Amino acid sequence: GDVYKRQNKTRKDQNSLDHFLASRELQPIINEKQKRCLDFRDGKFGKIPFCYEQNSPKEELVLEHVIQYQTQYKLIFEEDRELLLYPKNECGVYKFICTTIRPTKLGYIELYNYDTCAEFIASYIQYEELDPPDEIPQIIPSPTNVLNWQKGDSFDMSIVLCSLLIGVGYDAYVVYGIAPVSYTHLRAHETPEHLVCRLLLEKK
Repeated sequence: GDVYKRQNKTRKDQNSLDHFLASRELQPIINEKQKRCLDFRDGKFGKIPFCYEQNSPKEELVLEHVIQYQTQYKLIFEEDRELLLYPKNECGVYKFICTTIRPTKLGYIELYNYDTCAEFIASYIQYEELDPPDEIPQIIPSPTNVLNWQKGDSFDMSIVLCSLLIGVGYDAYVVYGIAPVSYTHLRAHETPEHLVCRLLLEKK
């Protein structure tokens, strides 16, 4: 009974927020990532697993506490700080961000080292800039779909990398913040080594 009441309360909280994927007609497609997510929701990539479309009772309970925590945090600390605690997944369902990171161990020894694993992610997944570039993504898809699509923004790629590193024993985390454009963009003629040198010079 209590779990059922909590589920209803959490759903009401969700419904009170703007539903980004509520209607294809009302919400225009803004970028390729959102289009992929809409196609996934519509079943164009195959049957959708149950866990993508609904939360379990335990997930609903955790989500309720997370929503309360965010409300209290904004009241006590920084009202303007945007926390990424329960974004929508590719089906428009709110998910606690920690459940999106899935510790994964693949059968390739090259992926057991952080440097070669990061190199694999950088070469296997096509990087897409955030759109808009100064906002947190409205959708965080599962690492499985990011790998299947072979496309993703910095959040998507970081979550996949973190999932792989945790799976082989690293104490890995995903962090985000704000940085100048010079820190986040390679200029057309630059190699990564040029970027490091330029940033060191800018600090002097």
